[in-house]
Amino acid sequence: MRRLVLIVVFFASKLLVAQELNKDILRGDAYYQVGQYYTAIKYYKYGIKKTNEAEVLGRLIRCYHKINEPDKLIVAYRQLASIDIFKSKKYNLEYLSSLKKTGRYIEALSFAEKLYRADSLNDKIAIARQSVDTAMRLMNEKNNFIVENLKNINTEFSEISPAINRNTLVFASNREDIVIKNKPGAEELPFYDLYYTSFDSVTLAIDKKVKQFSSYLNTGTHESSVSFSGDGNQVFFTQHSEKVGSEALNANVARMKLFYLERVGGRWGNPHTFIFNDSTVSFAHPYLSKNGKIFFFVSDMAGGVGGTDIYFCVNDSAKGWSAPTNIGAPINTKGNELYPFYDEINNVLYFSSDTHPGMGGYDIFRADLDSEPIAISNVKAPINSTYDDFSLIFDKTLSYGFLSSNRKGGKGLEDIYIIKRKE
Repeated sequence: MRRLVLIVVFFASKLLVAQELNKDILRGDAYYQVGQYYTAIKYYKYGIKKTNEAEVLGRLIRCYHKINEPDKLIVAYRQLASIDIFKSKKYNLEYLSSLKKTGRYIEALSFAEKLYRADSLNDKIAIARQSVDTAMRLMNEKNNFIVENLKNINTEFSEISPAINRNTLVFASNREDIVIKNKPGAEELPFYDLYYTSFDSVTLAIDKKVKQFSSYLNTGTHESSVSFSGDGNQVFFTQHSEKVGSEALNANVARMKLFYLERVGGRWGNPHTFIFNDSTVSFAHPYLSKNGKIFFFVSDMAGGVGGTDIYFCVNDSAKGWSAPTNIGAPINTKGNELYPFYDEINNVLYFSSDTHPGMGGYDIFRADLDSEPIAISNVKAPINSTYDDFSLIFDKTLSYGFLSSNRKGGKGLEDIYIIKRKE
């Protein structure tokens, strides 16, 4: 009888631990579903201390993939593989991508070859294998630019989406403002707001004094990705439609919309919605050509080529903006294309992509729109790195520019870098 009681107590205690673990996992899953991945990680880590480690590691891998922390994903994957090799196979491509992002090319190539030998008919594996070869080649090819971190304005948080307006650099940051401390949820990062600083267009010296751009733009949600008209009196920007914390363009918890302001008498007016905004899809990453005739943006609307595509509208002075047109292949792919920038002088479109052959995560590409067919090329190092490089812009002379990157050696989560053409 005593032995039976002990057995019952033993299994009851195991059941209580399992129930408690399930509670942690369920909480983590709930936060994951609304895009609060940092909070989800916290609860998953509570669960991993108890039992069912393989299950929780898989969930952690998903989170690290979402918040783009490849080093931590690699550690979690290797832990999972040591416990359950079959469950780790589910995340093979994420692991391979993380090896590539962190510059572990030799290891990535060996792993890609292993996957290809096991499943040579899998298109995704074949493409991933080829991408590692391409990355190794691109790493040894350089362009004619110097890239420097703007340490004067970068913080430990995230600085992204630079834009030039005369001698002003405007950008988005989720730094914790002294006056406004707004967060999308417990343990999450603050919302992105728009900031500006001045710079000398001759010496390219950047003023370390940073100010909020406009009270009309900065609200209780994310604002980012601005683009100015040629005269500087109109600005388009991206804003989340809900007060939630996810930067993913096609997230199921929030949609992004495009708005614009006009400056009259030296003051910015109230925001206007972009005519084609739709509550069921996202519109983001605007770029208005300097002559005001072409408006580029990114959307995940139905009927596109891939996940997020680049679209454009043409401005007819009599009829207004034309309906959005998908720029199509070969620029858009089955993956994600983001942050268009248009060089009107040479009829060249710059953009970021996670699918065109690159060096790691998102790379910046150049599309020559005058060529037939359209010629697309990787802009190479040091503009691109093994990590994510995006939101490239140039000044009108193409002699200098800015970009965002989460490459190694930065000051924060993402930093803004200045690009200078070599003498």
